[in-house]
Amino acid sequence: MGSVSGAAVFYLEPEAENRWLWLIGSGIFLLVFPWTAFVMKPDIKKNLQEDVIKTAGWFECSVDLRWFVSYIGYTILRLSFNLQLHVFLGG
Repeated sequence: MGSVSGAAVFYLEPEAENRWLWLIGSGIFLLVFPWTAFVMKPDIKKNLQEDVIKTAGWFECSVDLRWFVSYIGYTILRLSFNLQLHVFLGG
């Protein structure tokens, strides 16, 4: 929904001063699926195995690093949204 609305603003407002920000923001939203499919899915599959408790030695360090990278990604998305909202409201 966010990607479609951002792309719609980009195409429907051809004379907007900062229309490229909307396209960049909607492109960032599109990165959620590849991130989940290629980065998170292998860990999810490992964590769903029966013997995950026995092999959890690597797990804690991996989770901390993945959490940090995910948090940075979320922060970038949030800042992008706030910038788009600021520009849209004319601030």
